[in-house]
Amino acid sequence: LAKPFESLQQKFSEAYSSYDVDKISVAIALELLKKVVHFWRPLEQPAFATEALLCWRKLLNRAASGEEWYGHLIAEGVYPKIRMALQGHWDVLEAKAAVELLEEWGALFPTRFRGDLLDLVVQRLSRAVEQWDPRTATVNIHVWLHPWLPLLQRRMEDAGIYKAIRFKLGEVLRQAKWLPSDSSALHIITPWCGVFLEEDMQAFLDRYIVPALVGYMRSMEYDPARQDFAKWGHVMLWHEALSPDRLERLVVQEFFPKFKLVLKEVLHQPQPDYERIMAWYQQWHDAIPPAIKDRNSVETHWDQALDIMNAALEGDADTKQTPSDISAINQAAMQELRRERFRAEQARAISRHSYMDAERTLKEEIEEFAGHHDFLFAPKKGLAHDGKPLYSFGQVTCYMDNKVIYTQHESEWKPCSLDQLLRKAEARRKKG
Repeated sequence: LAKPFESLQQKFSEAYSSYDVDKISVAIALELLKKVVHFWRPLEQPAFATEALLCWRKLLNRAASGEEWYGHLIAEGVYPKIRMALQGHWDVLEAKAAVELLEEWGALFPTRFRGDLLDLVVQRLSRAVEQWDPRTATVNIHVWLHPWLPLLQRRMEDAGIYKAIRFKLGEVLRQAKWLPSDSSALHIITPWCGVFLEEDMQAFLDRYIVPALVGYMRSMEYDPARQDFAKWGHVMLWHEALSPDRLERLVVQEFFPKFKLVLKEVLHQPQPDYERIMAWYQQWHDAIPPAIKDRNSVETHWDQALDIMNAALEGDADTKQTPSDISAINQAAMQELRRERFRAEQARAISRHSYMDAERTLKEEIEEFAGHHDFLFAPKKGLAHDGKPLYSFGQVTCYMDNKVIYTQHESEWKPCSLDQLLRKAEARRKKG
């Protein structure tokens, strides 16, 4: 029907305007539109009549009062039908049909009509959230609310829907004395990460989730012989919901102190099983979430754990072990622990001196380190140990194997950090 009027408008524009043909065309179109939509079910046929209304909008917008006439066509012909569908026929727990309906018609509605319908949806969603009980709901709340995010994200925030959800979830967790072994809370809460404001989500977790995680971690047992990671696993399921800072604080305050205490205790045993202890250490090292694994505080605690083991290997009085006792227990494990310790020391030393470069070799890093401290680092031509070329760092002889520096201590070659290598070279230089 719009096409004949469009042709008239193009051919006789002045007469079209003078005789208020827009008014006549809208009256005719409205009568026809009412008949067409009489049996229309908007939730089942969301795109029905959208193409026809698009043609009328283009036609009417060419006239000075076109927007007003188009609004009249919508208000009397389509809007009541859609509003009735959203108000009375729509099941709030079934978001898809209503979302599709408003997406189809959203661009065709004048702003005031679109805003009114969105406000109606928010009112219905608010009432549904008021009636929602997390304990008995058979469908997670995010399933029927998240489809609305592209259309209603800000409106739901302003209407207090998110606040109501947090309050209800918090009350259920508090009353149930929730424990991390119950993963149902995780499935309800984590979909809201990125939807709730970050500060609101973290405040909620601090109040209702973190205390339970802390309690679980404090109840954990640490045993190299038969370590049970079940509780740790329940806690770490929350690592994506917690901010990295909160996760770091949880691990640093609740895991490391007890872990290091148990480590000292097992090293005080008459004959520690270093192979098992090292495997236990590595298990825990691998269990730290990637988001905080490289944080300074975390690396510092791992270094301290390595210091504890290194003290035992060197026969520190605090461990009540002698080098001969230790070497008789497990030489292979002892050497691997030393390598791990000195790899960490080297990484820290190079980082402190700003020489870490992924594209360079260890040899190049030592060369620059030596030059920075006024020492010559050069190969000792024709000399090698186990097929590895020997180098001189000042007056100290060393070689490199698998990114570890080795220097000779009495008759044995031992791993050596850059700082230790520097101290040895300085001592030799003082002796002349």
